[in-house]
Amino acid sequence: MEIAVLIVFAIGICVVYLKFRSRVKRREAAINIVLGKATFLSLHHEDQIKVHDKAVADLNDMMGGRFKGFNGEYDQFGCYAHAMANLGISPVVRDYCYPRWYLVKNPFFDILPSDPLIEQTVDEVRKKHDVTVSISKEHRLLDKIRRAKAESEDLRTENGMGAFVTTMYGNDIKKKADVAKAIHLASAELLGGLFTLDDITSLATDLSKGPVPYSTHDLATAVALGLLRKVPRDARKDLARIQLTARMTVGTWVTEGKVAPPLAAAFENTLYKEYHPANLSKGSEETEK
Repeated sequence: MEIAVLIVFAIGICVVYLKFRSRVKRREAAINIVLGKATFLSLHHEDQIKVHDKAVADLNDMMGGRFKGFNGEYDQFGCYAHAMANLGISPVVRDYCYPRWYLVKNPFFDILPSDPLIEQTVDEVRKKHDVTVSISKEHRLLDKIRRAKAESEDLRTENGMGAFVTTMYGNDIKKKADVAKAIHLASAELLGGLFTLDDITSLATDLSKGPVPYSTHDLATAVALGLLRKVPRDARKDLARIQLTARMTVGTWVTEGKVAPPLAAAFENTLYKEYHPANLSKGSEETEK
């Protein structure tokens, strides 16, 4: 009995610690975003160009030259903060971690644009330091995903798969995926060559024979999602970078009209949840749905 109580107590401590660490990380990311914008706006135009070019160059290095532009101020100024740190430009506010910036490992999902900590930080910087900036909550990808999610919320009550297909593709149910090209896209563009061609081909073939009339990019996205979900939890940390790159690539595809928004929403929401560091630290594997 005493051992059970100790185990429960230890689990409780771990949960509290993880929540505390999550808030600290979100807080640091919010400060980087807010001070990133304030500092960037205080720079001369020539220095602003250097910061932008440095941020883009770093993202292209990370994504293999496939960076297609920022989605909004949320990721833009988080990445600018990293660029300014690398260029030796200190925050305009002499507080927090001055003269350095916080080390935010992943500006794209350590905090989300709707997080109230961003607005709280904006208010704090204004009141304590008389520096006024605003951070737009608009996000090209996430806004599109939210709209797609709202449009697809009735799927469970409307004839199952038929409603899903209609929501994704309207009345156009003709299959049009180039399976060979989808296999190449999944392997090279989304999975970075880290999965075997046999596994990719097998899943792509099975999905192409199903009832969903995938486009080529839709099929590649569905294959990548399926394989990334099958990775055991204890091996997912090694794929943190590739899944982030895949999410950004699908985000670019959906803005270019190459991927159905509901599928992009499923891809982003599922991988965000299943590859988030807080979830990877849990001791037991969730049951795959």
